Amino acid sequence: MKAIVLKAFGSADNFDATDLPLPEVRGGEARVRVKAVSFNPVDYQIRKGRSESTQVRSMILGRDLSGSVDAVHADVTDFRVGDEVFGYVANRASSGAYAE
Repeated sequence: MKAIVLKAFGSADNFDATDLPLPEVRGGEARVRVKAVSFNPVDYQIRKGRSESTQVRSMILGRDLSGSVDAVHADVTDFRVGDEVFGYVANRASSGAYAE
């Protein structure tokens, strides 16, 4: 999958389009094929090395997304492949929505 990875804190020049392995779904998870994301003030602050930067788990930013479910774990019953969804990933620090 394509992802926009922040290589280092600083300017927008530090973003890089990268190919990463498609994540496998685990228990309780559904995977979403992302069609749209937003750029929030917290993304800007993290990119600059401010705010929650000390807790960054991944250098793939992004919290808001919309898309469609393309895989679900066998124990997931609320979503099905093909469902159109939107969400806000409310984890602290980087949440990884800037990826397919």
